[in-house]
Amino acid sequence: REPLEDKRITIARARGHLTYPADFQLLAAANPCRCGNLFVDPRLCQCKPAQALTQFSKLIGPFLDRIAIELDLNNLHESTQTSQPYTTAMLQERITQARLFSLKRNNGKLNDQIEPGMLYALLEKLNPMKLFERFAGSERLTLRSWLNCLRVAFSVADFEGVDINESHIHEALAYRFLAKRIASLQHRAA
Repeated sequence: REPLEDKRITIARARGHLTYPADFQLLAAANPCRCGNLFVDPRLCQCKPAQALTQFSKLIGPFLDRIAIELDLNNLHESTQTSQPYTTAMLQERITQARLFSLKRNNGKLNDQIEPGMLYALLEKLNPMKLFERFAGSERLTLRSWLNCLRVAFSVADFEGVDINESHIHEALAYRFLAKRIASLQHRAA
């Protein structure tokens, strides 16, 4: 977890400690269960619910809280489809513009670098604590995962070139599915 949060890694050996920079983007993939069918169609899954839970036992909790976007590639909504496909050059331009917008608004910081206090100040008109209370239970949110959702919502708004609104927060929440699926599995296994 340390490299994800602190952007550095410390290696401790008998002769001392070394700290290295570790600013990176983590991309990870995992099957939901051994047979791979659990999230596609639970009726096709040949695994017992307890077996499927063991697949994710190392992701549950603090590590999963640090993952900002989770996608179920078997269930991408049509809303991710656009009528006009983007070229690489078009995407590069939109991302460049979004980064510039973010840096200007955030006093030289990208969205993933915004401290919680600044994040809440920027979202004051949306009352982020009230939104957290509204979504925390149904979305299985911790405060850390909520802060990640808000940062993702800013990125979505920046990509669109508009000020953030509640619809961007809803979209960011849609990019989180594992905690809800794991809770469902735990309920089935019980």
